[in-house]
Amino acid sequence: MKFDVKNSKLIYEVRDLGHDNDKERWMHEQLYKRKDSTYFLHFEGGPKSRYGIRVGFYKDIGRSGNYKMEEEDIEIWKRVSDLYKKDYPESYIIIDWEREEDESVMKEESQLSDDDLIPMGEISEDELPF
Repeated sequence: MKFDVKNSKLIYEVRDLGHDNDKERWMHEQLYKRKDSTYFLHFEGGPKSRYGIRVGFYKDIGRSGNYKMEEEDIEIWKRVSDLYKKDYPESYIIIDWEREEDESVMKEESQLSDDDLIPMGEISEDELPF
């Protein structure tokens, strides 16, 4: 199976920025869907993450790679990720790209009314919401 990140669709992402005050535990997982409707996971992880490899008595290294995932395994992986997010909310980030795409449908320009638009010349910097 060829793992082609550029020609596959990113549908789900999990990031662990390093929990338990150990920045070597970071990891980044991205679930992709290929054009033939099969799935694969692209991962990167720090030396003390689940993807780390022991290369010496006191030395671990991080690694990256890909592996195929079956649909039934994806649901388990998502549930486990949700549990980690509950345990480590400050360091765990989950992005459901399919849901984000569905929710980001915007009005067509033809559907926008003048009330939806704010001319930038009529608003001062103090009135900006950010």
